[in-house]
Amino acid sequence: DTLRLNVNGSEIIILTDDINNLSQTDYNAIIKKLTNETKEILADQQRQFNEISRQKEAGEITAEEEAELKARVAEETSDRLEALSDEIERWADEYGEAMEERAENVDEWAEAWEKNAEKYESVNPPAAPATPETNDKHGTTVIIDDDGIRIDGEEWDPEEYKDAKRKYKGQKTHGYFEMYFGWNNWFDKDGMAMETSANPLTTTELSFWPSMTWGFGFGGRTRFGQSKMLIRYGAQFNWHYYRLKGNNILQKTIDNANDFDGVTITADPTKNYSKSSFRINYLDAPVMIEFDNSAPGRSNGFSIGVGGYGGIRLNSSTKICFSDFNGDNSKQKTNNNFYTNGWRYGLMGQIGFGTFKITGKFDMDYLFRSDKNTPDYQVASLTLGWVFP
Repeated sequence: DTLRLNVNGSEIIILTDDINNLSQTDYNAIIKKLTNETKEILADQQRQFNEISRQKEAGEITAEEEAELKARVAEETSDRLEALSDEIERWADEYGEAMEERAENVDEWAEAWEKNAEKYESVNPPAAPATPETNDKHGTTVIIDDDGIRIDGEEWDPEEYKDAKRKYKGQKTHGYFEMYFGWNNWFDKDGMAMETSANPLTTTELSFWPSMTWGFGFGGRTRFGQSKMLIRYGAQFNWHYYRLKGNNILQKTIDNANDFDGVTITADPTKNYSKSSFRINYLDAPVMIEFDNSAPGRSNGFSIGVGGYGGIRLNSSTKICFSDFNGDNSKQKTNNNFYTNGWRYGLMGQIGFGTFKITGKFDMDYLFRSDKNTPDYQVASLTLGWVFP
């Protein structure tokens, strides 16, 4: 099934096996929830602060009582934001689990994405008029049939739609939505994580091809005057999945006898592992300068961009599947920070044509904390994706 939405020349195409199940991966809903609830929590805090200040100015409370009340409100706000963060983290964890299953069939998944990309370029859905404001004079009907999806309004004025489309294309800033998947790798400055073989994409612990990264993002693109240069900015949710080889497992280790407190990746000979993986999720804020030869408000030309990003860790975990000495299968998942850095920053570059983009990223800081006994790994990734203006 295919769902196409076109509003003022901005098109979003969603491909799914079952449109009724889109709620399982409803990106827009989770983004809207995060934005709206955060605004509501902060606005509520400001209202309470204003009321406390009013009471102080009216002489109803003392300065000490004012400070105590504001501290209490700030603590309640922090608790509410933390609860919201936990809810988003649970959603991110469920999404990551689903994507892990897809990572097991990389070739099949990549082929499906390629077919989708070809479909984007070959199908031109009918243009839909701008949605009119809801009032007594205007009515809008959405029609879904064998000919596709279209909007039909009794009093729709084609010239009004054309004017709205011209205004949209003339805007300096347009929003965008992006989705992507690809592969990531880690390596250290001494080359200890790299094989001495001819294949530079394979590490001693890491199985490269199943070690994938995926995510989605949204934001704005602002054009510099009438030029082809733009600045792009926004937010990204990123999942990084690392598949370890053989019986290797990643674990936090504290050995007081040998004065060791850190992270190790070691082989466990006591069990037969069918899967051993490490996953870490980030919320990033990318900023990129782009040259885009597309028409204003469209994405139909060559583009190239460079920039950087910074982000915070949302969650990290390990998952192992193994059989014990009796041959019984077991699964074990551990949520822990594993001494990973709570934030990251790096450089990125992108090249593409139309909506299709190839993006490379390189983390300038280390994956793990340097104040502990941890591998000095840095992360690089290469992704294939689509950016919809």
